[in-house]
Amino acid sequence: MPLIFRPVYFFSGNPDLNPAYRNTAALRYNIGGYSASLSYSALNDIFEQDYVQDDENRTMGFVQRNVGKREQYTFGINIPLQAAGWYGLSLYSEATYTMADTRHSGYPFRKNYMSAYASLNHNFTFSPSFRAHMQMRWMKPTYFGIKSKRRRLCCD
Repeated sequence: MPLIFRPVYFFSGNPDLNPAYRNTAALRYNIGGYSASLSYSALNDIFEQDYVQDDENRTMGFVQRNVGKREQYTFGINIPLQAAGWYGLSLYSEATYTMADTRHSGYPFRKNYMSAYASLNHNFTFSPSFRAHMQMRWMKPTYFGIKSKRRRLCCD
């Protein structure tokens, strides 16, 4: 039974909806404080709201449907450096390549994109009871659906 919230729109369930599932594999190598990682992730049977139109009753509605899959390849590194006895820093960087093959508003939607993240962490030890931490982050745009976010540089 559809849920009607406006005279011409309705939401409807979908008993044929498959659950989304993710397959992931990762390799990580550590030596000292240094590390590198490589991973793969596939999200299958992504589901989202899709439009349905009933011309006979002149209504439009929404139904949940399986719309596609998204794959991600990620490479990350972590490099710690001890510049002085009281000051250390570490660099973490990650790059991700995403391939999306889905549907958007009932039409095929394919989107391949690259995103990146870098973090520089500064650690100050002035005495055993007095420490400070500063983090700087940079992100290349990531995509949510069809919207692109801007690059960001943050400092905490």
